[in-house]
Amino acid sequence: MSLAQIKNVTLLVRRLNTSDTKAFSHLFDMFWEDMYLRAFTLVQNEPIAKDIIQEIWIDVWNRRKFLHDKNFEAYLHKAVRNNCYKHFRTKKFNTVHLEVIESLAIHASRTEQKHNLTATQQKVDCAIRKLPKRCQEIFKLSRQQDVPNEKIALDLGISKRTVENQLSRALKTIREALSAE
Repeated sequence: MSLAQIKNVTLLVRRLNTSDTKAFSHLFDMFWEDMYLRAFTLVQNEPIAKDIIQEIWIDVWNRRKFLHDKNFEAYLHKAVRNNCYKHFRTKKFNTVHLEVIESLAIHASRTEQKHNLTATQQKVDCAIRKLPKRCQEIFKLSRQQDVPNEKIALDLGISKRTVENQLSRALKTIREALSAE
């Protein structure tokens, strides 16, 4: 972020402290996409990622009078991470979730970079198309249709472990496609 952008954010946060809705709107426009990408990267679910971001902005508005103008962007990024982790604490983990979280923790510095949402989605779609048909089917059932691993295994006549292995394979392929720049 340039010095001019930092000064602009500082000014907008100060205006937000006085309940300026236009300042809030400008801040939202500046940061929502990056916040969404971070949340989606962690939770791998579009509606949940959007809900997390919405909750953060509601909290920003509720705390508007007490927000500090320094490091506002860092505050938002930390809020995304903490709210995603909060979401995971309320949900049971399976091995695939744990592998993704571990991988994201290792590659956290890469996720700090800004991404173009459309380009990122295209890379993900391309990586999915390169997967074997069965792996694609399992990934789409799990991640796009939210079908539990046990049900996928039962419906496809395979073991739950096979489903988890295929999901791990798909996620690894997607991660590699996203990190290749």
